[in-house]
Amino acid sequence: MRADLHCHTYHSDGSFSVQELVAAARAVGLSTVALTDHDNMASAKQAEHLSTPDCRVVGGLELSTWDTRRQRNVHLLCYLPDLDGSTALAELCREISDRRNTAGRQMLERIAADYPIDPDRALFYAAHSSALFKQHIMHAMMDAGLTDRIYGPLRRTLFASGSPYRIGITYPSVEEGLAAIKAAHGIAVLAHPYEYDSLELMTEIADLLDGIEAYHPSASPKQREELAKWGRERGLLITGGSDFHGMYNSRVPNPLGAVLAPPQTAEKLFQIKAGF
Repeated sequence: MRADLHCHTYHSDGSFSVQELVAAARAVGLSTVALTDHDNMASAKQAEHLSTPDCRVVGGLELSTWDTRRQRNVHLLCYLPDLDGSTALAELCREISDRRNTAGRQMLERIAADYPIDPDRALFYAAHSSALFKQHIMHAMMDAGLTDRIYGPLRRTLFASGSPYRIGITYPSVEEGLAAIKAAHGIAVLAHPYEYDSLELMTEIADLLDGIEAYHPSASPKQREELAKWGRERGLLITGGSDFHGMYNSRVPNPLGAVLAPPQTAEKLFQIKAGF
């Protein structure tokens, strides 16, 4: 079974619609694809209706949180949460998206004051998203002929720490995020531990996790196997995925299905959910 359990649509910072992403998953022969947009449930709410016998669609999200001890970002993948809009998880997603959207619009205003771009182009690309992301601003910069890529020197200049264009966002703590996922009966997985150097944190919160994303583009083959071994020793679910964003991928090439979860992982997700 070929499962890519980490994919983004245009409901956050991907370039594909949900329908386009699912069609692409079928085209590359995936048996399971997970929709894990940042801090919103819009794509997850469509998952059940898009599943077919040849390609099951798993609803989820990627929650942005903060490691207060080490002062760094931490992402938590949440699979199969209850989709009630009144849950603590749904409220947390709304709060994060509102903060991100406010910051994004302020950054766009600052950039447009100094660069010859049309702000409406960025807002157009963000029309389906829960917030205005940096990728949408960079797409407008491409349209203006100021860069030939979403990720590159210009993006690093604009959004580097200390840049006059950069506006930070306050995220909930890891503990608050995990509590919200659990309250929504979601399956909590620590995303890409090497991406944000979460290895020390990983050992501290192991008892609060259901799984760990061992297979991800940010980890080398050796690191992936070490993470998988660490997780198996603690009885955690081992997941994986490409972190696909379409044309907004930070890594190129990184096609859908470039990194897969171990066989049977998708089945185990549903088994865990059934046990709640």
